[in-house]
Amino acid sequence: MFRKIADAAALNRKQMEAVYEMVAVEIEQGDVKKGLWAQALVKSEGDQSKAEAAYLKLRVQAILDDKHLLESVFREFSNPIPKPPVQEEQAEVEVPDPPPERDDDSNWKWRCDSCGGAVKANYGSGNTLICKYCAYKNA
Repeated sequence: MFRKIADAAALNRKQMEAVYEMVAVEIEQGDVKKGLWAQALVKSEGDQSKAEAAYLKLRVQAILDDKHLLESVFREFSNPIPKPPVQEEQAEVEVPDPPPERDDDSNWKWRCDSCGGAVKANYGSGNTLICKYCAYKNA
């Protein structure tokens, strides 16, 4: 356990060294962040040499803050988006056609066992004669 802590501390020191080097290169190239420079001047009460040291600390902290925020965003977006719960498929409900018109029953020999109407085609089962109107009504 102690070794893991020592390894983490060594890694942290190496990362900090790299960040300080980045800031030193930025300063050498004249790439100074104006907002941080203004903060450094305020902290140093206008003393130029103290402002440079304060700027260095502020810039390092800004880089570490950026790293932290990027890692947070990465963690947030690397988590899979929860899928909505899967709903059981519902059986497709068959919507019946509107009730059929009654057939003209004057010339038909078969009669519906339920209503006595004409039966052109048997909608019943077995020996029961059902007209399409009663089949629709009972569905």
